[in-house]
Amino acid sequence: MKESGEQKTLSARWVVPIDGPPLEWGQVHIEGEKITGVSKAGTIEVDENLGEVILLPGLVNAHTHLDLTGFPQERKNGGNFLEWIDSVIAHRMSTTPSQMQKHIQKGIDQSLKAGVCLIGDISAGGNSWDLLSQSKLGGVVYFELLGLNRDRAQTALEAFLSWIERIKPQDCLSAGVSPHAPYTVRIELLNFAIEQELPLQMHLAETLLEIELLQTRKGPFADWLIAKNVYDEAGMAPSVRNILQLLDRNSQSVLVHGTCLTDFSEKKRQLVYCPRTHDFFNSSPHPLPQMLSAGWKVALGTDGLSSNPDLDVLGEARFVRNKFPQVSSEQILGMITINGAGLLRMDRKNGSLMRGKYANLCYFPIDLNAPVDPLENLLLGNQSCSRVMIHGKWI
Repeated sequence: MKESGEQKTLSARWVVPIDGPPLEWGQVHIEGEKITGVSKAGTIEVDENLGEVILLPGLVNAHTHLDLTGFPQERKNGGNFLEWIDSVIAHRMSTTPSQMQKHIQKGIDQSLKAGVCLIGDISAGGNSWDLLSQSKLGGVVYFELLGLNRDRAQTALEAFLSWIERIKPQDCLSAGVSPHAPYTVRIELLNFAIEQELPLQMHLAETLLEIELLQTRKGPFADWLIAKNVYDEAGMAPSVRNILQLLDRNSQSVLVHGTCLTDFSEKKRQLVYCPRTHDFFNSSPHPLPQMLSAGWKVALGTDGLSSNPDLDVLGEARFVRNKFPQVSSEQILGMITINGAGLLRMDRKNGSLMRGKYANLCYFPIDLNAPVDPLENLLLGNQSCSRVMIHGKWI
């Protein structure tokens, strides 16, 4: 059944469908909110010729923290992970609810400007839901669960239940849950999150400090948790392997970071890699090539501005292209389009240019100083997004 609404055909020097090869002077046919087809030049009269640009699906930022958009850049220090956590806690405690809403809105605006149409937002208290539901952005709001000791875990559970009852899921915005990390989530709270069968993201194996804590229950991380009066050894998962086995019970579970993972043979998993955040904290390379070789599905995210320079997910892709030249341009662009949409469980209607999907598009001018190939032009160029279309309308 056809979507009712305005019909139009766009053309561009390069159209990158993602699910097929780039089309020179390709056309995208739209009716109402949906794409009705993609074709080569000259098949249908064009309503809007975008000219010398590269047109591709709206980008997907699969993991970010919009509420950290206002993080003071002078506090950024990746040299000491625990001191960095202290700075994030201090920022959140000193931010008023109205300031938080302004930060979230600023993050939404920056995302749209970068060509992002879908986002996976890890949200303290689910605070981004209202603003995202009123915005053009779609995606998943992952309610952040924090609480290692029993009392804090119970408080987090009650807050989540109150939030999930209040909100009203929309066609393009879904509720998710994020049991934050092994050192912040009680095992019972993690099991609860898994049992919800909601989209789920969990930070895992981000630093060697975290691995040491899980293996020995000692070290700087344990001392830090004790000093904060939040340590509860009995509430912590026994190992990374145990956490992975638990997460396997939820088909929508996604790992975040995975920096210190070493075994990729057991199961094909889903992961969000935040390249510039990884570089902010680590000198050692990320195991991305091993994950891809093992068949893992990987998407890219920007993380938050407490560890990243901006919310430009194409900037993350460009970083990967320079860091891992053995990874193909097709794979990398897939990580910020169809793979990201898949990890958010929204790939049926997003992530590529094909009939039946939403007319979510963005385009970039061709960089004359970069390679002619459109994929390499995007990844090795320096151009910024010119314009974004969401549900068939330019914004």
